[in-house]
Amino acid sequence: VAPQLKHQHWSVRRKACEAVSAIGQVVGGHAKVLAVLKGLLHDPDETVRLAVAAALPGAAPQKSKEAVKMAIRMARDDKDVEVCLCALAAIEQLCSKERSHTREAVKEVGKLFGNKHEEVRLAALHTMMSIGEGRRTAIDVCAQILKHDNHEARMIAAQAFKGVAVGRSDRATKKTRKLLRSTDPGIREATMHAVTAFSGGQDPAVLAAAAAAVARKDAPEIAKRKVLPEVSAPRAPEVEGFQPLVIPAKKPVALEVAARDVVAEEAAAAAAAEAASVIAAAAAAAQVAAQEAAAAASHVLQGVEAERVAGIEQREGALLALRSALEGQDAAAISDALSKARKACISATSEFQLAESLSVSARLSEGFAEASLEKLMQLPSEFNGLNEDQAEASERARNANLGRGELEARVLELTRHLAHGRLHAQARLDQALLTQLEAADATSLRALGRALEKAGAERDQVANEEYAALEVTLRERQEAEVGKAIADAQAAAAAKLEDDRQKLLAAASQAALEAQADRLAEVVSLSSGLAALEEVLMQDEAVVQRAHAYNSLSASLLSLEDAILAGRGACTELEALRQASAEVNDAFVANLLSTLPADSADLCRRAGSVPTEPLLRQRLSSQLSDLATAAFVPAGSGLLGEVIGKVFRQLYILDRDSVVLDIPQETEASRNLAALGSAAGAVAGGGELREALDRLEGSLRGTCRERASTWLEEARAALQLRQTLEAVKARVQCLNATLL
Repeated sequence: VAPQLKHQHWSVRRKACEAVSAIGQVVGGHAKVLAVLKGLLHDPDETVRLAVAAALPGAAPQKSKEAVKMAIRMARDDKDVEVCLCALAAIEQLCSKERSHTREAVKEVGKLFGNKHEEVRLAALHTMMSIGEGRRTAIDVCAQILKHDNHEARMIAAQAFKGVAVGRSDRATKKTRKLLRSTDPGIREATMHAVTAFSGGQDPAVLAAAAAAVARKDAPEIAKRKVLPEVSAPRAPEVEGFQPLVIPAKKPVALEVAARDVVAEEAAAAAAAEAASVIAAAAAAAQVAAQEAAAAASHVLQGVEAERVAGIEQREGALLALRSALEGQDAAAISDALSKARKACISATSEFQLAESLSVSARLSEGFAEASLEKLMQLPSEFNGLNEDQAEASERARNANLGRGELEARVLELTRHLAHGRLHAQARLDQALLTQLEAADATSLRALGRALEKAGAERDQVANEEYAALEVTLRERQEAEVGKAIADAQAAAAAKLEDDRQKLLAAASQAALEAQADRLAEVVSLSSGLAALEEVLMQDEAVVQRAHAYNSLSASLLSLEDAILAGRGACTELEALRQASAEVNDAFVANLLSTLPADSADLCRRAGSVPTEPLLRQRLSSQLSDLATAAFVPAGSGLLGEVIGKVFRQLYILDRDSVVLDIPQETEASRNLAALGSAAGAVAGGGELREALDRLEGSLRGTCRERASTWLEEARAALQLRQTLEAVKARVQCLNATLL
């Protein structure tokens, strides 16, 4: 199969690759099969490379780093997307838990997260989650990619944490904690996605550590705490009336004491209700803070709206001041005019947007809604929209029929919600504020772009109008001046041209007459010499053309002889010889090639070689014994006759000089044996093959003639072809001799 891997047709190479893969699967994988497939990694056809990628898992041994390297090379370097996808699938199979565990595969698959094709990125994600499950190397690689410049690579790496961090959330937390402090918002966003992916939103310790890292606190200590003796809220936004809550540790301790006391069920229920009241109070306080923040933001917006309504009367003056400040390019004047324009509320104009973009960036125009604050504070869903009394009443009604164990679980759940929300509140508020600031910056940039486009369009329109008017004026003046200059120039040029024309005509006539008289004899002599030279050149050209034609015929003849001697088909060379003979236009050569027997031409057209005289002698020598056996077989005797013929053949000496019995009447067998003996002598003694052929054609009869017919036809056709070529060669020599 191996030689077919280098076949010129892609389908043969692909089938050979599949065959090699099947052989490797039968023997359970082998290094030699990989060595054979390695030569096809850079095959020019993508279907062959696709077959190689599909064959690697089955052709490789159970543990083979070489197969993994080959699959990595195809996934990394191949330009075809389907080949890359198939190579990634091969890596997934080769690096499964039962097979190879190589770090190189994890690192190379991670590099494909930044591939420009989305299909390759998703396939690399699937492969990483499969071969990197619970592996430290995979976690390190994905954490490193979270700092990548490519946004798609970062998000793919964040999704990969869901699979690679299984059972190793502590290492994943350690690797992602520092990235949460990055100044790049893209890295922070991808890291938060990664933390959410591997924590699943169910691991409070991991989420607490992430929140503490964002707030610049000691994340490891918070993550290690199992019991929180005192949970305090991080610094909240500076909103009037908001005070951080502190939950003492006495309530959980009291609940634990009550829980150990089987008799004091009622006391435990009362303690649980009290704890629920404290939690409800905290939720209500957070909700009040959110409402106050929303109210403050609304108050600010109302003040801005009032100022805009009050400044409508100043619109025209502020707009004129703004335009003059922009024309003067004075920063102080722009700032003052911008202040007046802001008071007059003319922000829809391009001048205001341009000035505002040049002076300061856009600010936040609206605050947080109450629902957004509740979501950021992560209050329990059952407390949303309730005040303190309503939350306490709802919690008491909810826990009225619960037992001691359920009450303890409820207290722990509410405590966890409160701690989780308070720990995350600052980080989420910071992140939300940062997001809105970035959105405000983007809005400012877009406003600046729109203002510049609008101002540019207005300036372009004015400039185009002025340019059009100026162009019309210049065109009119130019046409008038050019028309006047053209008329004057045409009149002067016409007068001068007529005068010069008369003078030149007279001078030309005189010069022509003088030249004709002086050069008449020289022209006559030169004309006769040129005629003789042209005749000589035409004769030489005819000789050269004939020489080229004879050389082409000789080259075609030599090519045909080389093909015959080399043992390959000579159909192309025979057609080239006929075409060359047509160009020579020689009747003798054309007659020889046109009368060439069809059997001789068929020898050149068939796929095999044209038999030469030594080959014909060899074939005749190998058939003489069978032909002699056929001479002894009686006609119509069947199998018994064949046996008799073989017996008598062993007793008969086939030689030209052997003594022949004197038989009164010559039989068919004796005639055939005499002809075969003569032919054997010609073959053995180096005699003429043509004489042996003539003797066999004239003497062989019956079964012997039938069995020798194939060789006789082939020999006759080959000898006639050889005779024709010898005649053509002699004719070419004669034609070349005529040129000398």
